[in-house]
Amino acid sequence: MKYINQFFNDLRLNAGAIWLDNETIKLSVPKKFQNQDIRDFITNNKIQIISILRINYIFSADKFFKTIIFKNNDENFYPLSSAQERLWFIEQYEEGTNAYHIPSVFELDVDTDIEATKYALQAIVSRHEVLRSTIEQREGVDHGIQVVHDAGLFIEAIELGAHDDYEFLIKEDINRPFDLSSEYPIRAKFYILESNEGIQRRFLLINMHHIASDGWSTDIFQRELLVYYQGYSNGNKTFLLPALDIQYRDYAVWQRNYLVGEVLDKQLSYWKSKLSGYQPLEFPTDHVRPKQIDYRGTNQGFSLSKEISQQLRLLAQRLGVTL
Repeated sequence: MKYINQFFNDLRLNAGAIWLDNETIKLSVPKKFQNQDIRDFITNNKIQIISILRINYIFSADKFFKTIIFKNNDENFYPLSSAQERLWFIEQYEEGTNAYHIPSVFELDVDTDIEATKYALQAIVSRHEVLRSTIEQREGVDHGIQVVHDAGLFIEAIELGAHDDYEFLIKEDINRPFDLSSEYPIRAKFYILESNEGIQRRFLLINMHHIASDGWSTDIFQRELLVYYQGYSNGNKTFLLPALDIQYRDYAVWQRNYLVGEVLDKQLSYWKSKLSGYQPLEFPTDHVRPKQIDYRGTNQGFSLSKEISQQLRLLAQRLGVTL
C-alpha cells in the first residue's frame, strides 16, 4: 500500500493540502491534479489519515504546508533511513563487525545510586524508539525494516574478584558485534570489582551501534541520563521527560518518500555533474594493506596552541564545516 506520508508529500509537490476540520477531512488540490485515485486513496485510508492529521495538529492548509515531517504512531515497523541502510549492508556483508560501535565507559563514585542509573537507562530507551528496535529483511522489500519493541533494555551486572582482568573483559564486551536482527542497538553493563582491601570499584559500559546513534546523539544521551538520574534520586521514582514530537522513524519514512521521482533524479543529476571527470585519490601507504580489512587503528595525539586552535575554529565556522 502506498505510504500515507508519500501521499502527503505528493500533495505538497502538486500545491495540494489536506487537513482536519471538526474531524472531517478537507482537501485542496489544483484542478489539473484532481482525479479519482486521490479520492479512492483517502476513502480507503480514512481512519489512518485522520489519525495522522490529528496527532500532527493539522487543522488548516497552512499547518499542512508548514509540517515537513509527519509523525505516525499507527505501526511498529518502518524503513531504514539511507544512512542506516548503508550500515545495515556493511553488517550483513561483514557478518558482524565492531567498526561502528560507540562505547562509553564510566567509573562510578561509591555513592552512585545504581537503581537510579538503571531507571535512567530504561527511561531513555523507552523515550527513543530507535534504541529499542531490531532490523528485519523482509521478502519483497528492497531495504531493511526496523521493528519497534515494547520490552525494556536488558541490563547486565557482573561481580569480579581482585585478580580478574576487568579491562580485558570490558574491551571484549566493547568489541563483541551486535546482532541487529535480534538485539537492541544498545548495551549496558555494570562491572563490580572487589579488591583485596575490601574497596569496591564500579564501572558502567554503555555501548551503542552507530546505526542508532552518533556523536551528537551521545551528548543528548548523556544529558538525559543525568536528568533522569537526578529526578529519580530526588525522590520522583516515575520522573519522565516530555514525549518526543518526532521519532527517528518519522524522519526515515519522510526521507524514503521525499527522495523519489523528480526530486531524486534532480539530486542524482547534480552529483553526477559535480563529480564527472574526477579520479579516485590514491594515498601512498607505509605498509601493505591486509587482504581482509579488520578496522583496527590507533589514535595519534598532538597539541595545538590556543591561538591556532581559535583560528581553526573560526576557519571552520566561516567555511560551514565541523572541526
